[in-house]
Amino acid sequence: GVASCLSCVLGPLEMASARMVDRGLVDHVEEVAVSASPGVAGTARLISMERAARLTAVVTHEGDWYVARALEVEVTSQGASVEESLANLREALELYFEDQPFPVTAADGPIVAPLDIRLSA
Repeated sequence: GVASCLSCVLGPLEMASARMVDRGLVDHVEEVAVSASPGVAGTARLISMERAARLTAVVTHEGDWYVARALEVEVTSQGASVEESLANLREALELYFEDQPFPVTAADGPIVAPLDIRLSA
């Protein structure tokens, strides 16, 4: 009946959430009480699909705007201040990664270095 159906759902859910935590896909799993019907209760795990990642941004002042660019992916945003441009870039990146895979990057991030070039007259 309902109790056996509940255990069928909770067992795979618990195993899937444990695998997701092991693979680093979620930050934490929180246990919550659930009830499939009156008098039938169990414990399920609520999976937080949020996790943090660090990317590198470069901000330049272009005219009246501050333009923020992510170095690891081709995402750019702008704002009236450095803080606003970074906040807008953060939002744009979060939306971008809803549909795109996170890039494989070096653990210590990209190397940012100045580069001198020769310009012809």
